[in-house]
Amino acid sequence: MAYLTHRDIHNLQDCIQEIYSNLEIESFPAHIISAISKVIPSCVTSCARISQKDKRISYDGVASCRKWESLAAFGRNMHEHPLTNYLHSELLPQHQFKEDIEKAVNKRYPHLKHSPHNTAAKISDVLTNRQFRALAVFNEFFRPNGIEYQLLMSVLPSQNGYTTISFNMNKVDFSEEERLILNLIAPHIIQAYKNAESYKKVSQT
Repeated sequence: MAYLTHRDIHNLQDCIQEIYSNLEIESFPAHIISAISKVIPSCVTSCARISQKDKRISYDGVASCRKWESLAAFGRNMHEHPLTNYLHSELLPQHQFKEDIEKAVNKRYPHLKHSPHNTAAKISDVLTNRQFRALAVFNEFFRPNGIEYQLLMSVLPSQNGYTTISFNMNKVDFSEEERLILNLIAPHIIQAYKNAESYKKVSQT
């Protein structure tokens, strides 16, 4: 069971207030990264728009607190990412650990089959460290970036794709408290984005 301290709650409130302070949709990803990075520690924090074109998944763009290395390698091997693979199994090749991923996800997140977004998840929820390190996506992308652990959430789904926010660490996995914080922040990210969309429409009239 995860519990937040009074300091955690205070920092969370400040983060939520900051999330709503920006109405410029063009700078929204960078703004979200800046706000959330203050409550969830991470070596690299990114917000990426992933589109589905020609039944393939590719990055439209990425905002990060520091530059990702070997980003093209992630694009080549994204089908191996355990959570992306599960969420879009109909679009992606067969994963070598597909059965393990399905078993773990069905046990921990049974609702993901019906609503796969807005739930914070860790790679370590579905794969062991040994399994993760056996993947090309780890050896060609995560390893060069010095990343061992990832906490992520798929938010803002649309007909053409979705946005993923990810937090990455090199030595220590994310705590249950940090997962809880991300789950609590998610509805505010969605509402803030809707506010920015509405503001853009009004400002263009």
